[in-house]
Amino acid sequence: MRIAARVSCVLLMAFVAWGCGSAGVTDRVLDDPAEDVAAAMGPDVVGVAVERDADTITFRVRFAADPPLGLDQGDGWVDMLLIGIDVPPPGAPPVAPGGEWPGADFALGTHGPSSRGILVRLTAEGAPAMNAEIPIETEGTTLSLRVPRRELGDPARFLVSVAAGREWNEAGDEPPGAQPDVAPDTGTWAVDFGG
Repeated sequence: MRIAARVSCVLLMAFVAWGCGSAGVTDRVLDDPAEDVAAAMGPDVVGVAVERDADTITFRVRFAADPPLGLDQGDGWVDMLLIGIDVPPPGAPPVAPGGEWPGADFALGTHGPSSRGILVRLTAEGAPAMNAEIPIETEGTTLSLRVPRRELGDPARFLVSVAAGREWNEAGDEPPGAQPDVAPDTGTWAVDFGG
């Protein structure tokens, strides 16, 4: 199976164990410990910032190494990033330890060194209902995904969780114990822009 064909937010959701944090104002930063995932197992998230301006909500995800997300066709793996978003009214919390998040309204993600991501609106059944391409800017170890506010319903507050991991073409190639890096480690992180 080709790696490019694996872009599926529903499959990505199965890799995620969601995290918990605190509220912010207009610009919010969440730190995640470096080396809380083995480098050989995939990308290591060390920080997440969420910013809002007149038109966009920007998610900046900083990784421990450059390039942030890799791809190795020879060894048959690709790194992925997934951002789960729950806008008001809040839905059901993440399921532990499986990582599925039935209350998430949106999944924002990408694979490998890409200049575009995909925003998917999730239905109550967990199936994607709407897709929007989201531009990605890469600067050093940081990926910035700028989402038009209208695509998220222009929320003043929401819950978020970020996961990054490595996916293999063949399930048998995945090293034992491979886990995604999740920021924060449990629950969800609240972002509150006020008003």
